[in-house]
Amino acid sequence: MAIAMQATALTLVRLRDDAAASRLAVEARLSLGLSARVAFAPTPSGPCAPR
Repeated sequence: MAIAMQATALTLVRLRDDAAASRLAVEARLSLGLSARVAFAPTPSGPCAPR
């Protein structure tokens, strides 16, 4: 049980840090009328990203 709680805590910390790091992009997407689920989704990057 303790290991599951630690894993959950680490996941939530990472999620919070990722949201804080991409705050401006998320706010921009929300202002364009996208849903919160879509606004918080990571944007694909790299050679396989859609253009």
